[in-house]
Amino acid sequence: MRLTLTVVFTLAFAGMARAQSGDAPRGGGRQLSKLIEGPDLGYKPVPNPLPLPPGMMWGSVAGVVINSQGHIFVYAGTRPELTLNGIEPLPLYEFDVDGKFIRAWGKNLESKSPHGFRIDAADNFWLSDIGDHTVTKLNAKGEVLFTLGTKNKAGVWDEAAGNRTFNQPTDLALTSNGDIFVGQGHGGAGDPRVLRFDKTGKYITSWSGKVDGPSAFSNVHAIMVDPDGHIWVGDRAAKKILIFDVDGKFIRAIQMDVYVCSFYVAKNGQLFMLSGWDGQILKLDWNAKILAATGKPGRGLNQYGEAESMAISARGEIFVADKINDYVQKLIPK
Repeated sequence: MRLTLTVVFTLAFAGMARAQSGDAPRGGGRQLSKLIEGPDLGYKPVPNPLPLPPGMMWGSVAGVVINSQGHIFVYAGTRPELTLNGIEPLPLYEFDVDGKFIRAWGKNLESKSPHGFRIDAADNFWLSDIGDHTVTKLNAKGEVLFTLGTKNKAGVWDEAAGNRTFNQPTDLALTSNGDIFVGQGHGGAGDPRVLRFDKTGKYITSWSGKVDGPSAFSNVHAIMVDPDGHIWVGDRAAKKILIFDVDGKFIRAIQMDVYVCSFYVAKNGQLFMLSGWDGQILKLDWNAKILAATGKPGRGLNQYGEAESMAISARGEIFVADKINDYVQKLIPK
């Protein structure tokens, strides 16, 4: 009974007090991988880390990032049915370093199906939405600097024909010179592809996963740049990591035993990966060997319906966005 009350109290602030601990994550029928039983990551959960004001609730929580001031930002969906007491949901939420709510913002940013959320060294925000097929760059004030893609139109990017369309852009990564790499093809829809742009949004090149051999990919769910400047592509469906150079030349593939849902590189260069539906936070070396793990599927503390995005604060706190349970969890060192 005590565990049940803890779970309900934690999720009630997100408007998600739906079930007791141990229930299967929403969106049942998904096959889960075997949990990693390796060394423990050494973190413990904190209940209700980012409480919302009365009348507010999370939408589909896609991402969490932390800016240079240590403020925590959450990117969530804005479904009309989430309106409570006349308060309409907004896509972006800001909290201070202690988790105190500051504001919800982004009224003019429609968020059909938020997915990728990144922040760069200048505190610019990058949003990808698989519902309206766009990638948007905002400055630190929240002003739109530019948008890639054609809003509410899916298609094949063809620069020569003037057809500038994505098909479900899931995630993006930035190189040291500002080049933008966008991964598209959520759920294997359309043309799974990596597209490269310069820092102004000018198209450079792209490559498709619809090829034969080890460089094929079908479900781009994560993308990042490693310390050598190579592009890592996470194929969630195939539980595989593919590594390319910036021009799309295939380097190698790494087969994983869990879903490859999201990458995160800490300030000290440590690599982490979230396993999505498997509900685990994994610490990896740069050969993708799993060094430590924590978490499991569920709706309780340090349990996840879909661990979608993570960020680590200057204090060493881990924040995890859960897209199925519509919540953000916080873990602190034991």
